[in-house]
Amino acid sequence: MNSRVLIPAVGLMMVGLVAVYTASMPLALTRYDSEYYFVFRQLLWMAVGLVAFFAASRFSLKFWKMIAPVAFLTLLVVLGVMDLAGIASVHKGAGRWIRLGPLNIQPSEFARPVFVLLLAKLLSSQMFREDRPPADRYVTLMGVSGLLIILVGAQPDFGGAVLLGLVLLVFLWLSGAPWQLLTGVCGAGAIVAWQVIISSPYKRGRVLAFLDPWADAQAYGFQLVQSYLALGSGGLTGRGLGLGVQKLFYLPEAHTDFILAVIGEEVGLVGTLLVLALTGWLLFEIWRLATRCTTDAFARYVVTGALLLFGFAALINLAVVTGLAPTKGIALPFVSYGGSTLVASLGLLGILHRIERDLGGVA
Repeated sequence: MNSRVLIPAVGLMMVGLVAVYTASMPLALTRYDSEYYFVFRQLLWMAVGLVAFFAASRFSLKFWKMIAPVAFLTLLVVLGVMDLAGIASVHKGAGRWIRLGPLNIQPSEFARPVFVLLLAKLLSSQMFREDRPPADRYVTLMGVSGLLIILVGAQPDFGGAVLLGLVLLVFLWLSGAPWQLLTGVCGAGAIVAWQVIISSPYKRGRVLAFLDPWADAQAYGFQLVQSYLALGSGGLTGRGLGLGVQKLFYLPEAHTDFILAVIGEEVGLVGTLLVLALTGWLLFEIWRLATRCTTDAFARYVVTGALLLFGFAALINLAVVTGLAPTKGIALPFVSYGGSTLVASLGLLGILHRIERDLGGVA
């Protein structure tokens, strides 16, 4: 099977497997007495994700358009129960996971492709005919979007909520929303973000650390300072694969959100540019697919949504690791350790592959 969107994603996953192994080895040995603990689990999730890819590609776009509201309502129920009933598995103060036997599932990660499918369905529906008044077109869209973003943010998953908000904003712009609505969404988002930051000492500390990480290098600025040290010590070609120092319990979340810092330390600027090149290749292939969706509005919005999700996630992760944005939990797509993220992303790619096939571009 030839899939233009899958090939660069597989390249990123291969790089990610190596990076997850070397970044997680000290923690895996200390906590689980096996240096392969995290990489074996990542391999398992990759296998599940590839099954999700092929399964998603088997269903027609008509099916995904039909199932989008059902998937959305199911997700709202799951997130609502997690937020209100307290059944989530809590890790570092965040209740984002549901434990199923040995596995931890993070439903908010699946909110991303479901959100894209629902927005694509709404924007391609009769509701958005140009002869309909703007108020009629956007009330439902803003209502369902705001509800999902609030539930994701209440996990709390502030990074995930920001990502969904950015996707919504671009979709509104692409759909020709009036500037008053765009301005209102930006203003409301800024007010909510400000309230979240000032009401949480932890988030306020992260923002202050972003402004000057060295002023609090042993507390809130610790993670960013260690990321700087990792990237700076890697130079052009790095210390050598497996020879990084910052992963030795200096850099928190070394195998997840800050895996790019470990890559930069061990294989240098060359390795970092390889990851960025593969990510750019993936985004280019998705963009090229979007330009071919000239007759099916639903397909065009789905592909555009995938481009925004992966593009914004990669951009935010890169900005966080390099200190250009406050620290938040956004994984590097297809590279960072994380099962739910990987499965949800590959499932979305499967839908894109179906669009490829329907357009006659692949076998």
